[in-house]
Amino acid sequence: MIDDSSREDANEVYRARVDSAIDDPACCSDKYHPGEHDSDAETSDTSDTPQIVQAPQRRIHRATRAASHSEKRRLLDDQVTFIILTRNNNKPDPYGSRSSTHGPLPWPAVAKLYNEAFCVDVGGAAMEKRARQRREAWVAARPAYPRKIVYAEKVKVIKEKAKPKEKKVKPVVEVTCQPAFPASRPIRDEEVVDFAAKPVKLMHDDMNEMVTIEIVDANEQLCGRARIPAHDVRKSSALVAHEIEQKSNLHITLSCPSKAVVDRYVQCISPTRLMSLPNWDMSALSELYLVATQLEDEYVRDLVLERWRDTFQQGAEFELDTDDLNYVFQGTEAGDPARQFWAGLVYSGGGTQQIIDSGECHGALVVMLEEMIASVKGHS
Repeated sequence: MIDDSSREDANEVYRARVDSAIDDPACCSDKYHPGEHDSDAETSDTSDTPQIVQAPQRRIHRATRAASHSEKRRLLDDQVTFIILTRNNNKPDPYGSRSSTHGPLPWPAVAKLYNEAFCVDVGGAAMEKRARQRREAWVAARPAYPRKIVYAEKVKVIKEKAKPKEKKVKPVVEVTCQPAFPASRPIRDEEVVDFAAKPVKLMHDDMNEMVTIEIVDANEQLCGRARIPAHDVRKSSALVAHEIEQKSNLHITLSCPSKAVVDRYVQCISPTRLMSLPNWDMSALSELYLVATQLEDEYVRDLVLERWRDTFQQGAEFELDTDDLNYVFQGTEAGDPARQFWAGLVYSGGGTQQIIDSGECHGALVVMLEEMIASVKGHS
């Protein structure tokens, strides 16, 4: 296949040959005079004439192609500018050092606005990748653009402290141990021999097996591995319990920010299950919840939900990080209890319409908040 540069060289050689042929007296001994030899021209070979006429047309085509290339580069720059400025969510002045918003716009929201502006259909991951690849050059070409943006404080939801729960007294369970054989009758020797001859069957065949978890980040890059005893994780994870029946030495790939998230999950289930969680922050709990969701671990999911509810009922102050909220909604499906909890908490904190209008929240959260508003109006 001939590329553009080869075609250009061929055209130059062709024009040089045409020009030399025109200037050569041997080829053009007589000058053309109107009216002379017209009849001869009609019957003569005119194969050279279209080629001479085509040369300026090709120059016009090259000029058009150069203009199209310039327009394409301008469009690409406009698109990158739109992505970066929309993501940074710096208002009211995109080039100011302080913003009235609470932080960058989530990538799904950036993709939605981008699709509306350029009449395309792309996702948040494509927006993130393009910004990551182009941002350095884009910022370098704009010295006036701020390298650091100070955002407004995040929304806080404060609830009055509730009365402490009364601790429930667990009933005392009496356990009576009885011997396997009556005290009046000693164990016979043949019974001891029968017991020793029977093979000891382990509860699981995977006592020495390990489950390997490979951790990849949002860009599908491997960021660590973790190994968990199979007999520990299969008791909690429905996914592992199902898969380990099909194969041994199970390998599972999880999408999460870092290996530390999986380490926290392992801490919850191995060597024994935790009854309550340590004092981890909102981000750590959100990440743990999504790992448990991927592994279909209802026990750990319930631990996280219980911690969130207890913290709220104790009247603690929640700092609602929009990125953390969006992270929960991106990793869960409709009807998930975590979605129900956080949508209700955001709604109870007030300023719901302002949060919706900000365009910073996940689309599913916005829909749930709008439904709550409509429900209240319908009952009023």
